[in-house]
Formats: sequence, C-alpha cells, structure tokens
Amino acid sequence: MKVLKKTEVVRLKQVEHTNNEKMILERVEHPFLINMWGTFQDVRNLYMVMDYVVGGELFSVLRKSQVCE
Repeated sequence: MKVLKKTEVVRLKQVEHTNNEKMILERVEHPFLINMWGTFQDVRNLYMVMDYVVGGELFSVLRKSQVCE
C-alpha cells in the first residue's frame, strides 16, 4: 500500500502528479506494470492499494540513483 500525506502532496505541488498516477494505474493492465486494486483516503492520508513489489517505488529508486535529476 502506498500512503501519501495530503499536506506533503500539496506542499510539494504534487497534486496533479498524484491524480495522474492514480488515473494511469486505474486504466493500465500490463504484465510489466503494477496493478492498483483501489484507492481511499482519510483526513490526513491518501492510500493506493497495489501489488507488493520488493525494492520499492521505481521513482524513489531512480531518484536515489540520481537518474531523475
């Protein structure tokens, strides 16, 4: 499950990025991509329920390797 703090999404100006991620993952079915099973939210967080993959989120891995700079 991917958990995003609403305050951080807004502070980092990632609202559009987060909405696009949700829209794309809802529509895409491909064996090389993660399946998203659903989303929900509470007062503080946004939740994306996805298949578990060892190694973490690809964007985070790329950022740590400095490929996304």
